[in-house]
Amino acid sequence: MNLTDSWNWKTNISETAINITAASATGTDPPIVERGALYHGPTSDSKVYLYGGITSDVNTSFPGYQAPSSSQYSLWGFDTSSHDWTQYDVTANAPVRPSYGAHTEIPEKGLAFYFNGLLSNMSALNVNWISSTEVLEGLIVLDLNTQTVRNK
Repeated sequence: MNLTDSWNWKTNISETAINITAASATGTDPPIVERGALYHGPTSDSKVYLYGGITSDVNTSFPGYQAPSSSQYSLWGFDTSSHDWTQYDVTANAPVRPSYGAHTEIPEKGLAFYFNGLLSNMSALNVNWISSTEVLEGLIVLDLNTQTVRNK
C-alpha cells in the first residue's frame, strides 16, 4: 500500500472470512490455541502449519471455548487452496504440545524450528502439575516436507 496516496479505510479494505471446519479426513476440529507457532511451510506447498500452542482459560464459559486436547496432534496443516485441515501425529519425537517458545523457519528448505517453550495445565488433556508451568529444553526441528519432527 502506498502511504503517500489518499486512502479511505471504509472502502479500501477487502477481506475473506473462512469458517473453521473439521479436518475432512478425520472429522477432528483444529485446536483453538494461542502462543503456538504459525509457519509458511515449503515454498511449493499450499499449506500453512500450526505447531504447539496453549488453550486459553480466560473465559471457559464462552460458547466457542475448547478444552485442552490431546498432545497427539500438535502439528496441523491448513491448505489455503482447499481450505481443509490435516493433523499430523508427531508424538514419537515430540510428545508434548509446547507454547511460548521461540520459532522460525527456512521456507526454501521446508524446515521450521521451535526452541524451548512451556507446558502448563492448559497445554494438553489430563495434565495436572503442582506448579503452574514447566519449562521445556531443546530444539524441535520440523521437516514440513514430510510433516515429521526431531527433538535436538
